[in-house]
Amino acid sequence: MNKNFIRLKKDLKSFAKRIKDFKYTDRILVVFLLTGSIGTKVNLFSAQADNIENQVKAIKTSTDKLRQNLKKTKNENNKSIGQLNLELIQLMEQGDHVIKPVWSSWQFGNSYQYNDWRIPYNGMGDKASKFNRNLTRSKDIFGRTVSPLSSKYSLVSSKMKENSYGNVELQDIEEPIVEWEISPNVNPRRIARIEPLVLASRPGINFQTPELPAFEVPDGDVEVTPPPVIPNTNIFSTRYFIKVNEQDYSNIRNENGIIPNILVGTNAGDTGPISQTHVKGTSGRGKMEVLHNNNNTFTIKTDNTTFTGIEGNDHHIVFNYNNNLNKNFRYQDYGAVGVRMGGGHNFNIENMDIISSGTAPNEFLHSKYRNLLNIVMINGSSNGITTATLKQGSTIISDAENTSAVSLSNYASASKPIKFINEGLIKSTKRYGSVVNFANYGGNTAISSFINNGDIILDGNDHSCGL
Repeated sequence: MNKNFIRLKKDLKSFAKRIKDFKYTDRILVVFLLTGSIGTKVNLFSAQADNIENQVKAIKTSTDKLRQNLKKTKNENNKSIGQLNLELIQLMEQGDHVIKPVWSSWQFGNSYQYNDWRIPYNGMGDKASKFNRNLTRSKDIFGRTVSPLSSKYSLVSSKMKENSYGNVELQDIEEPIVEWEISPNVNPRRIARIEPLVLASRPGINFQTPELPAFEVPDGDVEVTPPPVIPNTNIFSTRYFIKVNEQDYSNIRNENGIIPNILVGTNAGDTGPISQTHVKGTSGRGKMEVLHNNNNTFTIKTDNTTFTGIEGNDHHIVFNYNNNLNKNFRYQDYGAVGVRMGGGHNFNIENMDIISSGTAPNEFLHSKYRNLLNIVMINGSSNGITTATLKQGSTIISDAENTSAVSLSNYASASKPIKFINEGLIKSTKRYGSVVNFANYGGNTAISSFINNGDIILDGNDHSCGL
């Protein structure tokens, strides 16, 4: 882009030199880029886009050819320089001893020699009779080891006694006897007498107990800060509106009175519009909204969200539902629950933003029920431990009155513990809202656990609590 801009600038300057009463400025360049035309005091010249494009292509082609020629010349120069450098290095290594004679200074020669004695040389043929046999090493160890000077040498085989080699007689020489002295060296060990060990007792040691430091007790009365006064929120002045179900079923319900009653899953149970599912973003980040409509209904909306239902002892998948929801439900039909998780399975909320907002009806808030809605509820089961995990990066935000983000509720026959693990963000911002609440019914003694490995934010201004 920068190269095209520079070429266009040069073309306009060249054009200005050929036109009278026309002067190039950067303003002219900008006007030409915006309108495709340039003007003078007298005439308005329309820029011919095709001519300029052809000129640009011609200049580009010429530049490319020049660049290729320069590159080719540069490569040839580098190759020639490399050869010259190699020759220079060889000359420097050889020094003054380098001689390069020309062909005209070379000399060639040839010689021949002939010799004929005409008669045999002295000594020719005198060894044939004496060496017409193979010399082998005797297998007789006695004959190989007895010295010719020994008195027992007469017993050696006659073949071993020959001591001549051709015309040369070999003289028997007695090798000198090698002598060496053996002197045993015995160093007896001298054992010094060990002095007996004497254990001396020291009854005279006098141990003294160190003196303890003295502590001074201040005079007068000690001022004790009184505990903070906790306002009475009248938690038990109204009832809790909640439904708990220990059954193992997974489904997504339709609005009450609309057929079919079940969008997908098993037609069982009456707790929660959405029951026993993983909640995950389909492709990227998903969103689920639970909206209070300031009447006896609330709305569930989803976008880019997949619900995966789980049932049975083998935790098999019942359905995968990824259609966007926009359904209205009455609080009293399926309980004040957005998503119910139970049946003794492990559930994940992953790559999701779950938000509760809107205006809650006064008839529920101040006259009938203390709480109104639990966004996610965990129910126990006799099949096994039920666990739900809010994965890292996911959020549950309670931005409506009397709404709890998570509820851990167990019924009498559900003997197994329930657990919620927070690895993401849970936030509560409105009056009587909470991050988590616990409830056991019918004498249930199973343990409910809330494990926080993420972030919790309480941002309400009136009776907002964590638990």
